[in-house]
Amino acid sequence: MGEHYIISSAVLSAEDKDTPRDEIYYIINRTPGQGELQIKVHENWVNLETGMKCSQEDIDMNLVRYVHRGTLGSKTEDGFTFHLWDGRNRSPQLQFHIIVKDMEKGDIAVFVKTLHVSRGDRVILSTNVLLATDGTDKPEELLYVVSSPPQHGQIEYVNHHGIPITSFSQMDVAAQTVCYVHNGKAAAAADMFKFLVSNGLRTKHGTMDIAVDMVDKTLPTLSKNYGLRQVKGSMALITPEILQATDPDTSLEDITFLLVNLPQYGQIYLRGAPMQRKNFTQKDIDNMDVAYRHGGQDAQIDKFSFLVMDKTNKGFIKDGQVQIDPMTFIIQLSQRVSVECVMCGELYIMRVADISGSSCVVALQQGTSADVTGSRRNAASELLPGQRVRAGRQDRAATDASPRQR
Repeated sequence: MGEHYIISSAVLSAEDKDTPRDEIYYIINRTPGQGELQIKVHENWVNLETGMKCSQEDIDMNLVRYVHRGTLGSKTEDGFTFHLWDGRNRSPQLQFHIIVKDMEKGDIAVFVKTLHVSRGDRVILSTNVLLATDGTDKPEELLYVVSSPPQHGQIEYVNHHGIPITSFSQMDVAAQTVCYVHNGKAAAAADMFKFLVSNGLRTKHGTMDIAVDMVDKTLPTLSKNYGLRQVKGSMALITPEILQATDPDTSLEDITFLLVNLPQYGQIYLRGAPMQRKNFTQKDIDNMDVAYRHGGQDAQIDKFSFLVMDKTNKGFIKDGQVQIDPMTFIIQLSQRVSVECVMCGELYIMRVADISGSSCVVALQQGTSADVTGSRRNAASELLPGQRVRAGRQDRAATDASPRQR
């Protein structure tokens, strides 16, 4: 008596197949006789009077309560009447009964067991793993507050996926409306959260341990495979901008590129040395530890083929499709040419991207700059025999009567 009672979806719930829960309304026809019906608005509890309404979502989120104002010896029953409304249709009048008991709250006893969940899954909190009692048989008044949330997931209401909560009642646990959702990203096999549970008079602290079964259920996805463009005889990094695979339930060091066919005209380097094994990882790529070095042969194309693996599943995803055949990484090779400045005599190193007939397409080597036919650019540019260009400094001219090979 003289206390409040959260009216949760465990004791009051309505459904409408074509109406969302936030548009299912309870219209109050008669208020309680020995207490008050209240709804939480921001941080304050506001009385629900006759003609006012609350939604099913308000009840789902524990925002509606009954506050008893009677004294010892008063009637042991109370209630209120309402009808449901979805904006178009209304139900007949319904009644919610409230039984008032003269009971004294005692010490809180909390019983907690380890919660087991598979990686990326959710598990419902039931009374088998979380139970608090204070001897009053009022589970709706035992309120849990999450004081330290889980690190690799979150606590949610079953009907409100994706929205974390910080409080729930023992009645919610009994009705199995609260769950833990693992985010599927962490490699840790354990999680936990701390809480305190209160009955309004007494408080007790507790911790729930969560054991995560690290089952790998998701295939890796090859998201980038753009290949390389480089000068013959040079070395270039294979970066995550040109080769990348992702997997939400696998760590970067376990996302593996297994080489099926090695390059014909060069070598893969790992951490500065020729790779002795036939695999590297996404973590190696992200750490800029993987490179390709060309042997200098006269070839315009080199390549290697690979499979993406996560050490558990067979196959990988490419463009939304499951792949089991190797993918090819293309390396396009070009020659070096030099352009001589007629005023200073310096040679500006450039690379040939394509040769066709009497012209050649050249691109500036990284770190240099030049104006070609008056247009500053870092991309490929075309030089014709005898064409005048400016290289390096804008006030000096150079000519390429026939680009000389170094």
